[in-house]
Order: sequence, then C-alpha cells, then structure tokens
Amino acid sequence: MEQKKQAHKFELKQKYNGIQLGATGQPRRNGEMTEAQAIELLEQHPAGKDLFEVIPPSYYDVKVKVKESKKPTKKRK
Repeated sequence: MEQKKQAHKFELKQKYNGIQLGATGQPRRNGEMTEAQAIELLEQHPAGKDLFEVIPPSYYDVKVKVKESKKPTKKRK
C-alpha cells in the first residue's frame, strides 16, 4: 500500500531536496512539498523536470487535457 501511495507523488532528486524557488522562497523538501508546490517548481524553475526523480503520470495527463481543451479563438475585425 505504501509503494502505491508513493508512486503518485512528486519526488525531488536527493541533491535538490531543500531547493528554493526564487531568492526568498521557502525550501521545498520531499516530505513537506504539496502537489501544487511541486508543479510550481516544475513549471517555473529553469531546470524544471530535471529536478525530479519522480513525476507522476497524472501530471502529464492533466497537461494534455488542458492543451486539448483550448480552442483557438477567432479574431474579430
């Protein structure tokens, strides 16, 4: 049961455990990081996905659904 729960969470690589987002950001650690904080770090940090040992597949599923749901808007003259 524990392994299944861990498989669906973001996990930083050991050397990045405690990394900050921005100069005044709070440290991000594996045991304390929320999913929202992990996504913020993933999308805003220059190294992005290279910081993470584990990125759950559900993250990519959501990104694909969001891209598919955006329809181009017609410009009006």
